[in-house]
Amino acid sequence: MNKHHFFRYIFIGIFNTITGYGITFYLFYLGTMAELSNFLGYAIGILLSYFLNKKYNFKSNNSHIKDFPKFAISMFTAYIVNLIILIIIFRYYELSFYLAQVLASVGYVLVGYILSKHYVFRER
Repeated sequence: MNKHHFFRYIFIGIFNTITGYGITFYLFYLGTMAELSNFLGYAIGILLSYFLNKKYNFKSNNSHIKDFPKFAISMFTAYIVNLIILIIIFRYYELSFYLAQVLASVGYVLVGYILSKHYVFRER
């Protein structure tokens, strides 16, 4: 893999983040529970991320049947890391939901990239 994958991953991630946060924050604003808002925002972001990373970043020629389950497992793992951080910061430390969401995203991005690069879309 070339060194540009991480930068493309970040660029795709920025697009996903804007979309996911827009959905998450809008749902929370409407009164949806924080954890459910977070889940729905990330679910849509994960689908966008899969298609954009598969096609434009890692350029995988594997079938969706082969790549998507590994991607789903990887993103679920990253999501669990995100959710744990979110709960600790928002529920335990009682900081702002918005700040907690941004801080929790750091763990999600790092775990997601590492798993995408070395497990899901790795070159054979």
